Amino acid sequence: MQVETININKENLSYFDNKKGDITLLFIHGSFINKKYWNNQLSYFSEKYRVIAIDIAGHGNSSQNRQEWTIQNYGKDISEFIKRLLLKNVILIGHSIGADIMLETITNNPENLIGLIGIDYFKNVGNELPENIINQIVANLKSDFSNTCAEYAKQALLSKETEPELTKKITLAFREINPKVGISLNENYFNYTQRETELLKDLPIKIHLINVNYLPTNEVNLKKYIDGKYELHTLNGTCHYPMLENPNEFNVSLEKVLSKIKAN
Repeated sequence: MQVETININKENLSYFDNKKGDITLLFIHGSFINKKYWNNQLSYFSEKYRVIAIDIAGHGNSSQNRQEWTIQNYGKDISEFIKRLLLKNVILIGHSIGADIMLETITNNPENLIGLIGIDYFKNVGNELPENIINQIVANLKSDFSNTCAEYAKQALLSKETEPELTKKITLAFREINPKVGISLNENYFNYTQRETELLKDLPIKIHLINVNYLPTNEVNLKKYIDGKYELHTLNGTCHYPMLENPNEFNVSLEKVLSKIKAN
């Protein structure tokens, strides 16, 4: 698997690419982690597909030059990435806010995309945090970024049943992200709910969701915003990272979803 770098919107983006296959699986990681979280999937699917995993700007081995860190800008990055590499028959696989980045990407560049797969996301679509809670979280991030991020990961993305080594890996990643990236991106995320629901309502193609049952998915809200345009697949697990916790089960589930997308 080759490591490549491309300059897009004044950022040097690092990515893995096996450079072969008629259908491209483009893996987009979530906030505060990196493309290596997809290593098992890249290996598993590389014989049948062109597989690409990218470090979004400010993460992993990509640069961090911009001032505004937003989901909208990440969508523009991925859209331009697809155009520059002349990718066709692309299936986007987005974990966490990587799934929101998928929504922005298909808005900018729908013609080359044949599938959308969200990983452990859109579990409570349309529900906004109260403004006072948002303000408190942002204040905590600005006063003690590292500990605030680690505590959030433990409470919202992991559980007491998650293996200690995985918990350590994730909390360390959250501690080590550049605060200028993390604070800006969190502020954007907290104000993204309306934009997210609008994009979901206007989806031109079905979205498949592979969600973990450590936290339930609110299907009432899914049906409210994207009824008829989604399919939910549930995995057993204790945390937000099925590609790391249960890679074999996750790969089998992902393979089934890919077969459904190709059959349409």
